[in-house]
Amino acid sequence: MRRGHSRNLILAARIEPRVVDLLEPFRSFSYYNPAQCGSASMKAVLPALTGRGYDQLAIQEGGMASQEYFRVTFGDVTEQERQRVRQQLEEYCGQDTMGMIWIVDELRQLLSRERKSSLTRLQRAPAILEGNQ
Repeated sequence: MRRGHSRNLILAARIEPRVVDLLEPFRSFSYYNPAQCGSASMKAVLPALTGRGYDQLAIQEGGMASQEYFRVTFGDVTEQERQRVRQQLEEYCGQDTMGMIWIVDELRQLLSRERKSSLTRLQRAPAILEGNQ
């Protein structure tokens, strides 16, 4: 058991430097879209940045997800209801997971476009300085 624990610690030490908190660029306002309405939450950032959201899901936010999980796990519900809610929870959690991927992809595209735009401005700089706009 000790050996397995040591392997997990080594694995975690290798992975940890690559883990990024997606809240940071939004909380620090490194990126901001007025559609976020001042919020850095996933529910505000995802639709503002990607146009995708949670409106089409039966479970649309974390509080409801927690309540439904506890209700069908510990409550007196039919197996059919338990399976229905489990499917809804999987869809909600899947949207959260895919949402993080979509956010990272969009941020990468924005950064790429910004780099290209900056490069274009830098390439035009000599002509502008010489008055040959």
